Amino acid sequence: MGDHTNGPSKIVIDADCRAQQEVFNDNDFLKELDGQEISIIELFRSNPSKFLGETYLEKLGERDANLQTSLSYLFKVLSVNTALSI
Repeated sequence: MGDHTNGPSKIVIDADCRAQQEVFNDNDFLKELDGQEISIIELFRSNPSKFLGETYLEKLGERDANLQTSLSYLFKVLSVNTALSI
């Protein structure tokens, strides 16, 4: 889960999905991309203030230009059964 370039999270756009209609609040966007799989990187770039938030952009985006269209963290899942590198 994240926007790392080696494996960003992706979403399949479904113009009929109520949850997506509420989140995106942009029927033209949903209709244009209906049925397509897009990465969250594309979402962040298309509308950073909407998908990252104004507070995030004010606090982190001003310090680092890379954070104006990306997340400031790397989410990593660790297994208690298998040793994984950190």
